[in-house]
Amino acid sequence: GFENHSALVSATDMGGDPEGFAAAIASLTSRCAARSAFQDEVRLALFGVPPVVSNLYAYLEARAARVVLNETQRDFAQIPLGPRMDEHYAERFAYPYSIHARLAKFLPELGRRRVDAVLVYAQSFCHHNVELPAVRGALAAAGLPFVVLDADLPRPLDGAQRLRLDTLLLQAGKRPSAGGGPGPERRRRSGRVVGLDIGSRRAKIVVLEGDHVARR
Repeated sequence: GFENHSALVSATDMGGDPEGFAAAIASLTSRCAARSAFQDEVRLALFGVPPVVSNLYAYLEARAARVVLNETQRDFAQIPLGPRMDEHYAERFAYPYSIHARLAKFLPELGRRRVDAVLVYAQSFCHHNVELPAVRGALAAAGLPFVVLDADLPRPLDGAQRLRLDTLLLQAGKRPSAGGGPGPERRRRSGRVVGLDIGSRRAKIVVLEGDHVARR
């Protein structure tokens, strides 16, 4: 996921060296082609501007989750390219236009890439945050678990962000597999998970044990 993110973002200026960038991309794709395919993983899509959180991809991959689609980065790299540059910017490059143009380009990729869950990244104080209701509605209609991760500064994930990601991976791991059967057993958590919500007047506790939820 991070290699894809980095390559796509770098494609915006090719490091000022198009020939060197082409050689680096050829080397990267050659190395990737020689690797064994990942098995039994949670497949994520990242929707939103390129994240500034420094360890986002590493945190996910340490938990057998991989970003198989970076939405805005892919658009910035102008994939897929139109037949003519003017047609491409008018019809294929979705980011400068409405959120509906971005979703129309993004949603079909979810099935093609067998995505289990969607991580929506929102940069604090970004004007694109007014589009979040449309994004939430589209993902809810698609029937995929999703979470909105908000960040403001380039730094590692904090505790609240890690909790949101862990919750998303737990939801994604319980989804049926692409073949219609139960998801891989290694995605299921063993033991007991406890959630606390402490307010000004009362505290709520949720206990998750396997697939059974007990609330007190």
